[in-house]
Amino acid sequence: MKLHCKKTGAEYQFVRAQLSFEEGVSSDKFGEENSKTVRKALSRNGYAKLRETTEAVYPSRLDEMLGDFLLRLKKSGDNFYRDFLNCNGDEEYSTFKVTDKNILGKRGVYAYKVGNELRYIGRCLDSIRKRVNQGHGKIYPKNCYLDGRRTNCRINALITKEKTKDAVSFWFCELAPDKAKTVEKCLINEYTPQWNKRR
Repeated sequence: MKLHCKKTGAEYQFVRAQLSFEEGVSSDKFGEENSKTVRKALSRNGYAKLRETTEAVYPSRLDEMLGDFLLRLKKSGDNFYRDFLNCNGDEEYSTFKVTDKNILGKRGVYAYKVGNELRYIGRCLDSIRKRVNQGHGKIYPKNCYLDGRRTNCRINALITKEKTKDAVSFWFCELAPDKAKTVEKCLINEYTPQWNKRR
């Protein structure tokens, strides 16, 4: 796949890399976050705005594990649990990875397509292994929270919602980190992929 940047007149060659999906999807991932209590979470700056309400309405539950507490709220129909999560923190997620060992350690610009439609362009400044296999492709419970990795949750959820995983493809163009930032921005402006639009 070739993508052009009219602004610079440059053309970039992307190679397709195989994505491998595990069977099934997971939901309520946030409920597995049990490394801290509700009280401990509320002591962090990102949750300060929730402290007063939580302490007033749920005073006897402050020493429960955070994931257990929020999952119980959800199951009881109490939507206050959502206030602890990022806007994509309560979605269904799949697990997937890039299996092409030749690019796992490389950096550059990548893209997701669904069928023939370009849906997302991003940059990878560390490695494809970290960005995809340990990022978009594997959602950890902590990612679902206000101080978690919202983009990982969002991209994974969008990919998971596609009816046929075979329709999702991954493309990569190796570039130096400083150049990758510029190229990513240029290509997003040029192609305006649907998943790059903030919501």
